Amino acid sequence: MGSITLIVVGILVLLSLTTMPSLAQEAAPCWENIGPCLETAKAQNYTSAALQPCCPAISSAVIDETACFCLGKADILSQHAEDIFNNILSTCEITATIEAICPDTPSPSPSPSPSIPDAEMGN
Repeated sequence: MGSITLIVVGILVLLSLTTMPSLAQEAAPCWENIGPCLETAKAQNYTSAALQPCCPAISSAVIDETACFCLGKADILSQHAEDIFNNILSTCEITATIEAICPDTPSPSPSPSPSIPDAEMGN
């Protein structure tokens, strides 16, 4: 009987590890209200009525906390949910897309070291 209890406890521990987000996966502060609201709306197939309660938090994050809001972009794209999210933005009367709000910043290209003419080097 003790080994069965140990197995059950082990399974519960493993399940809790797979369902508990790690610290690295915690939502950015501006997403704390948006995420749960969108989960509720998802259960209702993202109907306009289901999304309306999310709109104030989304609008506020887009306007007041753009950098924080854009931290969610990678997750949206990794889930191939860009079209769905753009529809959510539209429902919230936000005319921009996630790409427009959070454009990819080009990585800086290494600039060549400036050459110093021989005359300036004292030669």
